Amino acid sequence: MTPTNIFALVPAGARACYAATNAGLWHWTDKRGAWQQLAPQFAPVALTAVAATGSTVLIGANGDIAVSRDGAKTFGLATLPIKAQVLALALSPNFERDSIALAATAQDGVLRSTDGGATFHAWNFGLLDLHVNALVISPEFAEDATVFAATDNAVF
Repeated sequence: MTPTNIFALVPAGARACYAATNAGLWHWTDKRGAWQQLAPQFAPVALTAVAATGSTVLIGANGDIAVSRDGAKTFGLATLPIKAQVLALALSPNFERDSIALAATAQDGVLRSTDGGATFHAWNFGLLDLHVNALVISPEFAEDATVFAATDNAVF
C-alpha cells in the first residue's frame, strides 16, 4: 500500500527522513531519491507520530508506541499505562545520555519515558488540558527541563 497521508516527519541523519503515514513507516534518503517502506509489519497501521535520533526510532499510533534501537530494522512494543491515541513523539536533545522520550496523546495528556521508550508513564502535573496535539522539548532541556505542550486551548 502506498501512503496517501503523511502524519509526521523527522530527520534521519544527513539528507534523510522518516515519515509516519497511513501505510506505516517510510524512509527517504537523497542517495536513493525515493521512498522505501520500512517495518512491513506496520504497513496496515496508520502511524501518527515518529521520533528518531541515532539508531533509535520511536513510532506511535492509536494505542501503541513501538521502539527500534537498530535504525528501524526491528521493533518492540513499549509498555504504556493505557492504550493512548498517540499524536506526537519527542526525544530529549540529550537522549543518548538521559533516555527521555515524550508522547502527546489525544485524551491522556503527556506520557514520559526515562528508559529510552521501553516504558511510559503519565506526566501531567500542571497540565490543564489532556488533549495534547504537539510537543517541543527545549534545546537546553538538560539545564532548564522545559517542555511545551500544545493543546486545543493553550500552550503549557
